[in-house]
Amino acid sequence: MFTFCSLLGAQSESSASQSLLELDGGVKVLIDVGWDESFDVAKLIELEKQVPTLSIILLTHATTSHLAAFAHCCKHFPLFTRIPIYATTPVISLGRTLLQDLYDSTPLASTIIPLEALSETSYSYSQSTSNQDPNILLQPPTSQEIASYFSLIHPLKYSQPHQPLPSPFSPPLNGLTITAYNAGHTLGGTIWHIQHGLESIVYAVDWNQARENVLAGAAWLGGAGAGGAEVIEQLRKPTALICSSHGGERVALPGGRAKRDELLIDMIKSSVSKGGIVLIPTDSSARVLELAYLLEHAWRTESKKDDSPLLSAKPYLASKNIQATMRYARSMIEWMDDGIIRELEGVDALQQNQQNGEPGQIDKVLNETDNLGRSIGKVILASDTTLEWGFSKEVLKKIVDDNRNLVILTERMGKPEGDGAKMGIARTLWSWWEERKNGVASEPDSNGENLEQVYTGGRQVEIHEAKRVALEGNDLNIYQQWLATQRQLQTTAQSGGATSLESSADVIDDASSDSSSDSEDSETDQQGKALNIISNDGTGKSEKDWFK
Repeated sequence: MFTFCSLLGAQSESSASQSLLELDGGVKVLIDVGWDESFDVAKLIELEKQVPTLSIILLTHATTSHLAAFAHCCKHFPLFTRIPIYATTPVISLGRTLLQDLYDSTPLASTIIPLEALSETSYSYSQSTSNQDPNILLQPPTSQEIASYFSLIHPLKYSQPHQPLPSPFSPPLNGLTITAYNAGHTLGGTIWHIQHGLESIVYAVDWNQARENVLAGAAWLGGAGAGGAEVIEQLRKPTALICSSHGGERVALPGGRAKRDELLIDMIKSSVSKGGIVLIPTDSSARVLELAYLLEHAWRTESKKDDSPLLSAKPYLASKNIQATMRYARSMIEWMDDGIIRELEGVDALQQNQQNGEPGQIDKVLNETDNLGRSIGKVILASDTTLEWGFSKEVLKKIVDDNRNLVILTERMGKPEGDGAKMGIARTLWSWWEERKNGVASEPDSNGENLEQVYTGGRQVEIHEAKRVALEGNDLNIYQQWLATQRQLQTTAQSGGATSLESSADVIDDASSDSSSDSEDSETDQQGKALNIISNDGTGKSEKDWFK
């Protein structure tokens, strides 16, 4: 017997995934440490409670919904790094670049310390008569720390059974065996087969049976995308199948994937032929590879046509460390679909148009013109899909006042949880696309069928900006009292062992002890608070003529 509990994600609109399996003998398996764009530390409370009793941790995909909270857990949950963690090599490498991009892009990823935690540990806060939320941030992990956390993960290959070692505080695993199988959907994405005693459990979330451009289909039928007629023996008759319904609402297009890709390229051509800018929000590690290949292939194919609007347009990849992501991808070709390996070797048309740095580079790209001073069409794949952080948010703010421009959402965005819950940018745009309240513009595609572009009627969306500022005065006192309490708790939990919080606290104290040097220190080397700046459109101009 076993019990299954979803800690986050199931039966809610949160995209995050955290699942707990408890097997006979008290063996506990945590699968995924996902988060969503709110970066709300309260959503990790149940996970934190389970850490002292976990046996092993498994990761399925290198996406925010499956491992965005990984670095947070390593840095702020005392026992987390002592638990054996398993994933495929692509999930490890691409997950590392994803979280480095995330923490470099938004202060809110550091997470705001909950008010109840401050009031319980800080005398000065509990005595304060002010109701103002101080928005004090936790210390974010550095890029080096993130790299060290991911180096702790044990890499596994597909279809190779492995008997993991338990955590120091776990009961014996009694022959527990884990096997990773290809899940499709992302590079290295995993279906886990967990065997324990008489139990044979298949855990499959966010899997894709169909073969794509870069990725082979899921390994249900005849191996990794081999297209066999029967379910492979190891996954044939599990005692339990745990499977998400994500993607089940998709309507198959006549012509399949080829038709889907064709419609996307036709939509892009429609905008760039007018000198417009096409923004495609995506993640910075996983699905971006599929989209990047699709654009690269389209540009190579269209270069043979003299009248193609793509000839005068340029494609770009934009995230804080997209070059690292592409470098890792090129080193993991063997994890891709067999049919594409030969084609990808020696081909990298997007390499010269990768933007790996600060928003100022985006301004340069957006303002680029031809020799006659005319606007050049551009297609920008930018992190992140939520439009709440990263270059996608920066691009969005700069293109809203031109009806030639186009925003294409490639992932379904559900509504937030609870009545009156805040709608993020991407979720708002998705709801407008579903409503089609302000009309639809239609024009023929390459086959004479209609392309539909949805207007928003000049409606506005709130864009929240957050920046980190150094702590001072009462805020600094509140944080120091909270930090002292956390040190005591970690020292007790780890029986005197060195902790990541203690070592990072020394940096914080050094930065805080000399207030005159705060402005000269790097933002990542000092504790701070988040200040939110809210505008209706982020540019001072009325937002109009949104497209989907």
